[in-house]
Amino acid sequence: MTFKNLRAACLLWVAGLASAQAPASSQPVTTCVQSEALFQAQPLSAWPQDGSPAAVTDLQAVLTAQTQRTPAEVQEALLDANRGPVAWAQDAAGLGAGFTKQRYPATMALLLALHEDMRAVNRAANAEKGHRPRPALLETRVNSIFAENLNSSASYPSARSASSRVWALLLADVF
Repeated sequence: MTFKNLRAACLLWVAGLASAQAPASSQPVTTCVQSEALFQAQPLSAWPQDGSPAAVTDLQAVLTAQTQRTPAEVQEALLDANRGPVAWAQDAAGLGAGFTKQRYPATMALLLALHEDMRAVNRAANAEKGHRPRPALLETRVNSIFAENLNSSASYPSARSASSRVWALLLADVF
């Protein structure tokens, strides 16, 4: 299953719900993302091994980003770390406060279902590939802006990046 097929399946699901007037809580929740299908379509490579040229390049990218980040980017990253799909759609995707569960129950139900599906995909990927420690735990030169509990979670694959990409692709198609 490709991302294009995933979006098409989800859009059909949204189209079927769009005519329903019932609140989102009474609408059926269907799984759109299945980790097995994604792993077959988009195999996940292992992260760079410690000390390898790729790992050195990876660390350098983190250190460079750290020196170039602005206070506004730090603030945005801290906000984004705690955003679920609804707040992400309202803020990061720019749909605004009018994008609510009451006005768009089917779309909200889909975003929430995708959020849970992507969390399951991420857990499956971590189970398959193991947990990669975040850079701040591997290198003292990395100054993380996040709380210790976030720093101790696995960093690859990124659940936030994967979910944000799926939400963005889906919302681009829907709107």
